Amino acid sequence: MRIISYNTKQKFSIEEDENVGFYIYVFDDNQKCIADYLQDNLIGAKEFVESKYNIANIFWWSEIIEYEEVVNLIIKFIPDFTIPKEDMDLPYLVAGFFSDYIADQIIIDDLHKLNKSIELIEILHKNGSSKVKELATIGILESIQNKYGNNQIIIDKLIPKFGDETKIWWNQLNKFWNKEIAFVGQTIEEEKRHPTTGST
Repeated sequence: MRIISYNTKQKFSIEEDENVGFYIYVFDDNQKCIADYLQDNLIGAKEFVESKYNIANIFWWSEIIEYEEVVNLIIKFIPDFTIPKEDMDLPYLVAGFFSDYIADQIIIDDLHKLNKSIELIEILHKNGSSKVKELATIGILESIQNKYGNNQIIIDKLIPKFGDETKIWWNQLNKFWNKEIAFVGQTIEEEKRHPTTGST
């Protein structure tokens, strides 16, 4: 078993060793392991990270986020984002609702909820399966562009907050709309090697 989490500057990984307990690994922004610890059980390992790094209510998830997990992850990560029960099995519909939620946080200037939402999009792009990354790009980012692309206030507040992966996929959408690429993701590896600043 392996679960991971992030804060602003570090990535945490908890891995089970059946013989000794639960190892905690701490990585910097460059994915270099900078510390490791050992705890007897999973609860103790989670509590240790919260105490050691002064992070309250840290959220953990499986290393690779699967498509079937996305809706529950969004609801758990953003507690006040609610959807009708009958829509729980429709991830792309939920993604569209989530894009509206993000725009609402910009309009009411709730920076905490906005930053949390942007963090989640970055997590989906970094740790999601291929289907989850596609959902984050097409379901959330493209939905924002389609609905709010002409609202410069929303776009100007949104783009600077994007994480590195999110900016790359946002740029891929722009290149697709500008007919610079045939499909979203066509030049993703080149973009990752030579990232550009996110644009409208």
